Amino acid sequence: MKKNKIIIFGIIFSIIININSAFGDEVQTLSDKKGYDLYQERVSLFCSEYKINDNSSEMIYLIDNDNQFKNYDNGGIDINKSLSVGKDQYRKNMDDIYGCATNIVYYRSLKLIKEDLITKNPKLNGRLQNKLNYKINEIEKKIIETSNKCKITGEKNNGIIKKSVLKQVTYEYCKYNFYLEYLKEINQNNINLDEETKNNTENAKGINEVVKKVANKKKEIEKEISDTNKAFPVAFKAYSEYENNITVHILLELLREDYILLREAIHKTLNPINQVSYKISNAMRK
Repeated sequence: MKKNKIIIFGIIFSIIININSAFGDEVQTLSDKKGYDLYQERVSLFCSEYKINDNSSEMIYLIDNDNQFKNYDNGGIDINKSLSVGKDQYRKNMDDIYGCATNIVYYRSLKLIKEDLITKNPKLNGRLQNKLNYKINEIEKKIIETSNKCKITGEKNNGIIKKSVLKQVTYEYCKYNFYLEYLKEINQNNINLDEETKNNTENAKGINEVVKKVANKKKEIEKEISDTNKAFPVAFKAYSEYENNITVHILLELLREDYILLREAIHKTLNPINQVSYKISNAMRK
């Protein structure tokens, strides 16, 4: 288990290093493309290896990539709004993937316990069957609420789920980083003024204000890139620990139920003995 953890987090570290090296301080490219076309090309070159086919058994959560991260090449961009929309979209994607993955692991653990452990222990079966069915039905309802985008079925074991989750969140992370670079480019283009405008002293104050706003927005975008890079391994580690521990947590609950059964059985056995002992003690006092 420890060896597997080292391998997985080694993969995460290498992913971040590789993507960051692709970015650098300013993303470098040999392509002659610009704007949104360049963003799409970068995603294709650097992110596609992490993309999971929609029909693959590895798929965790279906995301509509056709409606992701808007194209602002034709103008009409509000950097403040665009960055906010991009943040919200990225966070929703990550929440959907991790939320679905936690449900998958929990669901499969419950099914395994129900179909294997409980059926082999009739005493536990009577006590826990309804509880397990309630939890299983609860998760199935959550899946329906996602329009079945959460792929809870398929030949997945816990190890494959973890690998699939890592691939899908990495693809979203990679896309988002390049989109932020695209927004930086669009933001910078907002101050591409012609020489006549730059040399017009009457416009100097207004130009300075524009330059300041653009510089501040660039810092905000760069901060978002930095925050995203820091949050990515933390989020996956939290999920990984959940996946590692959820089955143990359920089994501990079952152990508690077993203990309750044992305690009740001991009570039934010892209670008559205690009553006899009490009667003998009272008789000897008379």
